[in-house]
Amino acid sequence: MTDDSSRDRSPCRPREPPIADGGQPGRADSGDAALGVLLLDTAFDRVPGDVGNPASYDYPVCLETVPGADPERVVRAGDTDPALVDPFVDAARRLVDRGAVAVVTSCGFLLPYQTTLAERIEVPLFTSSLLQLPLVASTLASDRRIGVLSADERSFARLSHPVLSAHADRLVVEGLAESRPFQRVFVEERRERPDEGAVGDDVVAAVERLLDRDVGALLFECTNLRPYLGRVRDVTDLPVYDYLTLADLAWRAAGGHHG
Repeated sequence: MTDDSSRDRSPCRPREPPIADGGQPGRADSGDAALGVLLLDTAFDRVPGDVGNPASYDYPVCLETVPGADPERVVRAGDTDPALVDPFVDAARRLVDRGAVAVVTSCGFLLPYQTTLAERIEVPLFTSSLLQLPLVASTLASDRRIGVLSADERSFARLSHPVLSAHADRLVVEGLAESRPFQRVFVEERRERPDEGAVGDDVVAAVERLLDRDVGALLFECTNLRPYLGRVRDVTDLPVYDYLTLADLAWRAAGGHHG
């Protein structure tokens, strides 16, 4: 399984205006700077809104696939795979060579790699949307909980990182482990394109389970969920944090600009 390598390795250049989520057109005056995106080794279509589609951002991005880091291997592991550390580092360094001022990844389950990779990469690195947990927690009253929507709640339970343990008593986790339309495409990769209606129904059902548990904000662990944000907005007006809220922070904090 692999993304189009010619696309990933092409020189970074200003992207086309975004077409997802009502974003504003990107500017072509950001110089050579870009946000680097480390992609898992996938075969499914990267639709607008997905982390791996440049149209999802309103600034330039560079994409690099990490060979061998397929979704099932990463999601089911729940911990760092030592054999994948060097491939991730190599891909991240290629992004830096191509002008990346910060690097994000395409899977929230890469959180256990955060410390190891950050030690070896010379620009700010953000492995997972879950790194936003301290920020989200600080915005809520102490008795409000954070609803995490995961690609696989069972695998999520095996994740270990200080940011999770520090907020464990405030997390409520639901996921899509039982969603066959989701799992077939985004984890098992048995299909190249999702049944968007069916996946959207399962996403909404999971969000509604979170809403029944008195959460004050939602955080999407999975970077493939933003295309369904509109469906989520139909059932709640709670704040929603995901890979793109983290990417925007990374881009701006690292010196990216919109001209």
